[in-house]
Amino acid sequence: MISIIYSYRNREYERVKRSLDSLASQSGVELEAIFVDYGSDPEISEVIKPLVESYSFCKYVYNETRGLPWNSSHALNTGVPFAQSDRLFFADIDLIFSPGFFDAIKGLDLKGKHYYARPRDLPQHFYKWNLLESLDFQQFPITHESGRGMLYILKEYFLQIGGFDEFYLDWGIEDNDIFFRLNALGLKDEWIDYSRNPVFHQWHPSSMVFAIPKWFDEEVLYFSINKKRTKPKNATGKLLTSVQRPAYMAFLDKSFNKELLIDEGGGTMKRRGYYLEIMELLNTASTGDSILLKIELFPAKYSFLHKGFINWCSWVLKHFKSDFVLLPQQRGHPELFFDARRDIAWLVRKLSVFDKTIIDYYYEEKPDSIVYCLVKK
Repeated sequence: MISIIYSYRNREYERVKRSLDSLASQSGVELEAIFVDYGSDPEISEVIKPLVESYSFCKYVYNETRGLPWNSSHALNTGVPFAQSDRLFFADIDLIFSPGFFDAIKGLDLKGKHYYARPRDLPQHFYKWNLLESLDFQQFPITHESGRGMLYILKEYFLQIGGFDEFYLDWGIEDNDIFFRLNALGLKDEWIDYSRNPVFHQWHPSSMVFAIPKWFDEEVLYFSINKKRTKPKNATGKLLTSVQRPAYMAFLDKSFNKELLIDEGGGTMKRRGYYLEIMELLNTASTGDSILLKIELFPAKYSFLHKGFINWCSWVLKHFKSDFVLLPQQRGHPELFFDARRDIAWLVRKLSVFDKTIIDYYYEEKPDSIVYCLVKK
């Protein structure tokens, strides 16, 4: 048996169905799929859960992470305890497997090795889904060899290194991290032969949008410093319920012990001032207290006409190659300006991961505002 572990959040019904249909078409091998829904919105999970459970080989697992950033490492770690096989295959819900793929890899000797597969990218407007198996697959470009999103490994090795490191939020870094840690363990990395049984990747908009922009810098440094170790510093694989999410529950109940209103714009001193205010609220709070941070975004402060006028003036200045541009469109030195969306997100993540000042937080964004609910440790 091979246990296939999916991580998922808020993706389209048809995308999921195509991937699971491709597993149902496999022959000559016993499979099970652990489908980890990492905090999808209720209206989506209510549709996806029955779809997943309609496949006899699938198990649906919901991790209550609504209001937390996407974390593929945490999602995949969550699925491993449910796997019944000693052979683990970590997959992406965007993937479509050709009918003979898993039969071809079931006999690979995984002792002392970790295997990776490279999919072929389908174009944006691809529509010949029913003919995919009969098409010349070589017409579709294969992904770069730096992409190691599909990992095939023995469970004992995965557990030995402690799983994926949940420090990472942005696409791809967690795959490279575990690659180096497995090699540090003494395992040899190999590519799965994809010349006859391809895997296809369904197009989607670029994922290279940082979950928390300033956090990417932290990830790069963390990866560079720690890639020679074997054990991750942040890996729990914890399956959360609503009861274990005090910030989420406080947000639903609208029960906050303290509140702070934050407005956009300003410079370094304003950012520093808000940081100090937030820390003062936390330092004077008791364990379990909830604190609401509400960020008023640009559209909430300016009418559509005001915003349009500012943008038009900025365009005119740029057209005449002026050295000046009107705020809030100024981005020449963004680090000098207080970007509430960027800076507060970074601070909250830092307080959660590094300082452990908060035990939980919930995030929600609307057109005119962003709210954070923090719970003091």
